[in-house]
Amino acid sequence: MKNILVARVDDRLIHGQVMTAWIKNYPINKILIVDDELAKNQLMLNIYKAAVPAGITLQVAAKNGSEEILGQPVAAGENYMVLAKTPEVFEHLINCGITFSTLVVGGMGAKPGRKTLYRNLSASEEEKACMKRLEEKGVRVVYQMVPVDREVALGPML
Repeated sequence: MKNILVARVDDRLIHGQVMTAWIKNYPINKILIVDDELAKNQLMLNIYKAAVPAGITLQVAAKNGSEEILGQPVAAGENYMVLAKTPEVFEHLINCGITFSTLVVGGMGAKPGRKTLYRNLSASEEEKACMKRLEEKGVRVVYQMVPVDREVALGPML
């Protein structure tokens, strides 16, 4: 199974904070974005690939099939960051036997059906239930915008 250093929910996927903070604080050399829509959109895929620094490989997969990529044997020195827009993707991965110890929730913006959970973090009732199920399966669910910020446990807020 692939070595997942950071599993992160961020509805913007790749942006300045991901590139400048997370990648510089972890020896990440592979990014897997799990997103059904992006996996089918070659134009957007090209834009995301252009935003990734040299030396880092970007892969994009639909939710169904992402477990096959992450389930492959790890190669020496391979370190993954997995990005998705919603926690449901990570529940799917856990249910498929992919392991990671912490889910870092960053950007989940306000939109219909979501209510403020913490600061600028919003979640629907189903998203909160999903994060709670992840915690019940042994995954720590935390809010953290950038690595230098203190982790805030989301469990009590769910």
